[in-house]
Amino acid sequence: MSDATRNVSGMAYPHPYPYPYAYARPAASSTGAIVAAVLVGLWTVAVTVVAQAASWVIEQVLLVIGLPTPGWISLIAVWVNAVLVGVPAILLAAIPRSAGVRAAGRAWLFGSVALALLGSVRALPAVHSELYLAV
Repeated sequence: MSDATRNVSGMAYPHPYPYPYAYARPAASSTGAIVAAVLVGLWTVAVTVVAQAASWVIEQVLLVIGLPTPGWISLIAVWVNAVLVGVPAILLAAIPRSAGVRAAGRAWLFGSVALALLGSVRALPAVHSELYLAV
């Protein structure tokens, strides 16, 4: 038996690495999947900026004209934003073989669901804001 498979006390190990599968390399990820993840991230940022800016501009125009701002304007912006972000995130979470890219897709999907749920609170009138703060 070689010296590489013996410990300090001279006892022999059955194998120099007791768990060879622990040192296995992860599966190589596809470059296309990584590019898709980056594109979904850029799409998410762009859609969010445009949707929220458009909602803000509409509210400001209504304020300047002197009309009351309906609560559904923000609600529409939030839900359109959540759908436009969620659909590519679902595809990114389901299609690629790379675990890291799928995890990124799940994170974007979780963010879009949180956006839809938490953004819907903006539809409540300002007078009733204490109600959802108490929950």
